[in-house]
Amino acid sequence: MCQKTHFIRRFIISSSHFYKSIKRIFLSALIFLVSGCGASTSNDCTLASYFNVSGTDEMRVCIGDSDLGGTAIAQSFILTRAGTSIWSRVELKKTGFFSAGTQSLTASIQTNINNAPSQIILATSNSIDASAISNAFASSYYFIWTQPPVLSASEIYWLVIRVTYPNSSINYISWSAFNTLLSTEGYSVNSIPLSSVYQTGLSFFSSARTGRTRFLFFSIGC
Repeated sequence: MCQKTHFIRRFIISSSHFYKSIKRIFLSALIFLVSGCGASTSNDCTLASYFNVSGTDEMRVCIGDSDLGGTAIAQSFILTRAGTSIWSRVELKKTGFFSAGTQSLTASIQTNINNAPSQIILATSNSIDASAISNAFASSYYFIWTQPPVLSASEIYWLVIRVTYPNSSINYISWSAFNTLLSTEGYSVNSIPLSSVYQTGLSFFSSARTGRTRFLFFSIGC
């Protein structure tokens, strides 16, 4: 009886050591995974996030659609805090088909002039292949700035996404947005109205079909 008890005690002790060893291995693996994700955890640092603004419905605004014209659309924004931006995250969906390596999307941050992008570019991103955008559902994609800009919390900026493909009603990329069409107030930060515009020419933008009734999803990250 005592031997059995002793055996059980030894088993419990051995099991305890085994458990502690497994726990140490698990914690080491967890630390390795966390440290290994160091580069990607920076995506949790945001200077502004417009993925949860008030609106009536979720919708998408086409980039390079023949109905809107032009090859770029843009959304104005104000940072919640100043800082150096490393990336921007947007929600995109593809309609139609693009061959790999033939067409692309590029993002930029521009200053504001007369409630439109000024063409003064503060940052330009890497290009994303249009063929890589999902056509099954809208997904988040990261544009990384080639030279990270230092941005102020008090300025109005524009996030501009430009595409290389020609205007089409069949093959295009759309940017997810909130539809605030039923709201007369639109969307604003600190009483400053924000809006979206689409390109009508080489350097002209219009809000006739977007304006404050369409607010595009995105985040500005650090």
